[in-house]
Formats: sequence, structure tokens, C-alpha cells
Amino acid sequence: MIELRDYQRKALDELYEWFSYNEGNPCVEAPTGAGKSVLLAKFCEENIQANPNIRIVIVTHVKELVQQDHDAVLRVWPEAPIGIWSAGIGRKEIEQITVCGIQSIYKHADLLGKVDVVLVD
Repeated sequence: MIELRDYQRKALDELYEWFSYNEGNPCVEAPTGAGKSVLLAKFCEENIQANPNIRIVIVTHVKELVQQDHDAVLRVWPEAPIGIWSAGIGRKEIEQITVCGIQSIYKHADLLGKVDVVLVD
């Protein structure tokens, strides 16, 4: 189990506050090494625990980030319902949280079904 750093917790709290007063698609920006994958992971855990039927897709553009985001979710939340859809990694699994490469999923997006949240890394 990974505990968030103070600035990571603050970023998530501010994101949730933003959602309370706004509609649309917010952007959370953080420098290299700030733990963006951990933020994504904690966001997934907190939101699925609060809304058990929510479906989340994490999309990125390189297989290394697909694997990094997948592994971060499992470090933060070892029981996470997570799969990978990536030709480069050789896995095509759709779960409640699906981490995917945009090049691998864009022609198969319909297979994801209803998606409530899309996170772009």
C-alpha cells in the first residue's frame, strides 16, 4: 500500500473540489517524477470505492506508460479490477479499470462498453 505525498493528496482534493463546482474535463499537471501514475491509481481506487459500478479507462501513447500505470494501480490497490489492452505488451483484457495504448484501442473502443471516466497520461 502506498501513501500519497502531501502535494499528491492536495492535487486530488483540489480535483474533487473542482468537480463539485464545474462540469467538463479538468487537467492535472505535474512535473516529471511527481508521481502522476500514483495519482491516477489513487483516483481509480477512491472513485471505484465510492461508486462501485464506475468504469475507468486510462489511455496513453507508449507501452512503457501502459505498464507503468497498470503497475502503479496494483501497488496502490493490490485488489484492483484492472486489465491491459496493448498490442505492444501482448495483452487484451477489459476490466473495470482498463489501461490501454491509444494505438491499440482506437479501432476497438466499442469493446470497452460504457466508460464513465477517461484518464489521459
